[in-house]
Amino acid sequence: MYSFLQKYLISLAVVLVGTFSSVSLFSGEQTSFFQADVGNPCTENWECSEGEWCDGGYCATEEPADPCDSMDCNDYDDCTDDSCSDGECHNDDNGSCTPPDPCDSMDCNDYDDCTDDSCSSGECHNDDNGSCGGDPCADVTCGSDEYCSDGSCYSNCNSGAGCGADQRCVDDPANGWECHDDDPCANVTCGSDETCSDGTCYSNCNSGSGCEEGWSCNDTGGGWVCEAPDPCADVTCGSDEYCDGGTCYSNCNDGSGCPDGESCNDTGSGWACEGPPPDPCANVTCGSDEYCSDGSCYSNCNSGSGCEEGWSCNNTGDGWACEEDDPCANVTCGSDEHCSDGSCYSNCNDGSGCEEGWSCNNPAGDGWVCQEDDPCADVTCGSDEYCDGGTCYSNCNDGAGG
Repeated sequence: MYSFLQKYLISLAVVLVGTFSSVSLFSGEQTSFFQADVGNPCTENWECSEGEWCDGGYCATEEPADPCDSMDCNDYDDCTDDSCSDGECHNDDNGSCTPPDPCDSMDCNDYDDCTDDSCSSGECHNDDNGSCGGDPCADVTCGSDEYCSDGSCYSNCNSGAGCGADQRCVDDPANGWECHDDDPCANVTCGSDETCSDGTCYSNCNSGSGCEEGWSCNDTGGGWVCEAPDPCADVTCGSDEYCDGGTCYSNCNDGSGCPDGESCNDTGSGWACEGPPPDPCANVTCGSDEYCSDGSCYSNCNSGSGCEEGWSCNNTGDGWACEEDDPCANVTCGSDEHCSDGSCYSNCNDGSGCEEGWSCNNPAGDGWVCQEDDPCADVTCGSDEYCDGGTCYSNCNDGAGG
């Protein structure tokens, strides 16, 4: 049986349990004095049981307070959207206070194909795009040894300024005309018994290989090469003559002159007497009411034969000939129009522009007119198709059938 002390301790425990396990006077729910607020370690809420939250690294029965609940993130600025996240305030520009672009309400199109139209800071810009013959170099300033072409500056080596010794003027695709070192053999590799001259390899004839018959081995300064014989080497001409290709010709420009009917001309290899060009009409016989010009016969319309309707009889200098009348000769157009083939057309490049789907062009070089755009200009069809009216159709004759 239990001793007195054991019975006392058991009774005390019962009293304590009864004291700490009681019924709530307010809610009617039983509350345990030993209920804990912390439990297992955690990093996220999902790691805790239902009805618990992770707070401070442990599962707890009380939901932790949101740090934003005690914060006032309102900056009282209508231009921002105010919010709080993880205890930090965010005041982001909502765009409501950004001033409108003044160009949004402006129409800078001047309906001129010769200009590029744009707007900046509320101002229209209609700049010459060079497509109508404007000078792209008008506002370009080049150096004293440069020239402007298509809006860019280039070295004037091809304009007469030339280049230094051992240089040549080369049209560089990237930089225009420039002076380059004139060494055509710089990137040429020849054989051990050859030498390079003007970019080509030749036999070093003085190495023992010699030259073909009639040729001689000469030192050109860049190496020994075989050279063709001079046909004038053994020819002696008179004091008023020169030799070319082994033949003597008169130096007519030394004062000796030329026979009647001939003229003294520079042939490239010397001055020589040359006769006049043959007359193309010399052996041509025309009718009594015709004349010959450049070897062909034309009607002498002023002899009474006249001309067909729409043509007039005019003196061309070689004789009277029928020429087509100018259809615009008696046509008067407006100040913003021009005449073409007897009809007046709008000078659309004066600012009047063209209707939609039409462009202002100068096709004949005699005035600007509105022409309908090609609907197929920007259409790409397949290899077995063709474009008509802006639409692709099958080339049925290529084997596709249909």
